[in-house]
This record gives sequence, C-alpha cells and structure tokens, in this order.
Amino acid sequence: MTAENLVEQSQVEARAPGRFAWHVPGGWEQGRGAYGGIVLAAMTRAMLEGEDPERRPRSLSASLMAPVEASAQAGEAEIKVERLRVGNAVTTTTALLVQGGEIKAHAMVVTGRDRASGHRLTSPPPALRGSWRDVPVSEAVKPPLAPIVVQHWEIRALPPYPFGGGQVAEANAWVRPRVPWQVTGAPELAALSDVLWPGTFAIERGPRPTATIAFHLAFGWPERGALDPSEPLFHRGVVVRGSDGYFTEVRELWTASGELVCHNPQVFAWIK
Repeated sequence: MTAENLVEQSQVEARAPGRFAWHVPGGWEQGRGAYGGIVLAAMTRAMLEGEDPERRPRSLSASLMAPVEASAQAGEAEIKVERLRVGNAVTTTTALLVQGGEIKAHAMVVTGRDRASGHRLTSPPPALRGSWRDVPVSEAVKPPLAPIVVQHWEIRALPPYPFGGGQVAEANAWVRPRVPWQVTGAPELAALSDVLWPGTFAIERGPRPTATIAFHLAFGWPERGALDPSEPLFHRGVVVRGSDGYFTEVRELWTASGELVCHNPQVFAWIK
C-alpha cells in the first residue's frame, strides 16, 4: 500500500446544515481504528466550513472516545456541527462524530480575528544541531513494529529512541507527509501533532498499547504564509506526569527557524 494525501482522505461532504459525511479511509489505522490525527483533521474541516477566513483557529480540544472504523467495515461517519457562539471577534464551534449510532469523538474549535496586542511571546526553541537534512529517515519505523498509518509520514527520529528502556520519557523527530499538501492549515497541524509515538515508548522495552483520551491544541501561528508545506516540522513530546494507568504528554511543533507552531497537551491511557 502506498502513501496517500491526508488532505484528500480527510475531506468531508456537506449533507445538510450542520451535517457532514466522512468516508473513513482504510490504510490509516492505528490499532482498532483510524489514527486520531486524521479523525481530528476531518472534524476540524467540518467545524471550519463557512467560517470567516479572518477568524483563524486559535485552539482545538477533543475527546476521542472510541475507535473510528474504516467505512468499509462500519459505514461512513457523520459529523454534526453546531456554532455555539459568534462574537465580535471570536467564534466557538463544536462537533460530534457519530458512527453506527454511537458517539465516538467530540471536538471544539475556537477561532478569532488577529488582535493588536503589542507583544509577541514564545518559549525558547529546542536546541537543535545542524539541519533536518542531516537526520536520516527512520526506515525502521514501519509495520509490524509500528501501526500501518506510519506509511503516510516521513519521520526522522532523534534520541531517545523507542523501546530503549531509558530514563527519559520523550519523543523527538522531524515529521512531514510523504505525499505533500499545498497549504498547512489547522486540519493538517492537528494531524501532524498526532504522528509520533508517545514519549513513554522511550522507557519501555517493547510496544505497549496506549490511547489518547483527551487532546488540546493551541495554535501559535507564524506570520501568514510563513509555513512552507515542503519543510518538515520538529516534534518535541515530553511526558510530564504518569500514574494510575494514565499519563500526560506535552507536544510541540516547531519550524526549522525556531517558530512555535502549536502546543499540544494530550492525556493518554495505558491500555494494559
């Protein structure tokens, strides 16, 4: 199976006001269902449909409650969208993804016009040596060791590597799609944020099932048009807390020039 374009595979079809259909593609599985990034990309597309382009996405929050199965096995998914409030500068929109009569995911996106704040703030960028071109593509990251969805991504991993049994629970890599898209927008960033394995894999000796149960993405947009879709983004994921069968990981995406693109805390569950 060859890599496919995420933009094409996450398109939704309007069926009625606030109602969209999504044909969940095969070949994007991670475990029992489609990987969370493509689910979030499709839901984000539905929520942004018809939105004022001057109101750029500022945050995306989601709960991924159950596996979303490929349409061939479970039929298409329905995405129900509701605008909760359209204010002077900020819009709040929610979405439910329903498949087989069951709610499988809930999401909310907040969009807002640019404001003249007088400040431009960011955290210090990662200390990276050399160019992403100096990091080889991680060809070993493929099935059966990794889920089938990795075929769609080019991953250039940096230490600590998965299953090394180390002391630091982190995941670091340069990531980009194998089939490039033309513009990197909110749906694409939602997908890219969810590409890498959890940072806990660095302290494990072998694969261990995990699942994202809560997701929040804060967009830290660079200047308009500054994201080159052909350039990879640097993913940094750091586990900040883990106990009682759950852990919290803070993920970030950075440009090679040191621009923070998004900040992404996720709550995971250890399945077993």
